[in-house]
Amino acid sequence: DDHISVITGDGASNAFIYEFGLNRFDRILVDAPCSSERHLLQNESEMLKWGAGRSKINAKRQVALLLNALRLTKPGGLIVYSTCSLSPYENDDVVEKVIIKTKKISTGRKGGSETKHVRTVSLTMSDIRVGGDKTKYGYHLLPDVSDSWGPIYVCVLEVYEGPPDFEECISGESDSENSSFSEDT
Repeated sequence: DDHISVITGDGASNAFIYEFGLNRFDRILVDAPCSSERHLLQNESEMLKWGAGRSKINAKRQVALLLNALRLTKPGGLIVYSTCSLSPYENDDVVEKVIIKTKKISTGRKGGSETKHVRTVSLTMSDIRVGGDKTKYGYHLLPDVSDSWGPIYVCVLEVYEGPPDFEECISGESDSENSSFSEDT
């Protein structure tokens, strides 16, 4: 089928950009590597590997993955960002950071001249089809309310060109001051 491409590899590197070029895909799923709390509950060896800094390390990689997905997605396209983490560092904080970074890129602050941005797409519980909790940018599907699904975080982002979505950027900036991972990712 010429309409579906399944790609594997290190999505945080620029290799995909060089191989496929910018604005190549209509839809991208970023099923990001994460701290996987469900696995911690089910597997004692995973619990022994877990540490408090794991979410912050994962968040840096997730920002890189989501920024590359933005570069690969055509304007008007959609990105689904998903983790199986409960940590806000790996979920809404990652989405917020990408929203803020695209604003900085578009205004030339970081030396860039790109004009692509992302904004969240609202979902309803009928879209999700299982129980979950709304977060700032997405939804958490939790096992106790979603027929044992989860934990899963999902956020749908629309890629667009032009000036940044003012409301989305302002809401992101006001909360970003409280974000606990560094701005240098």
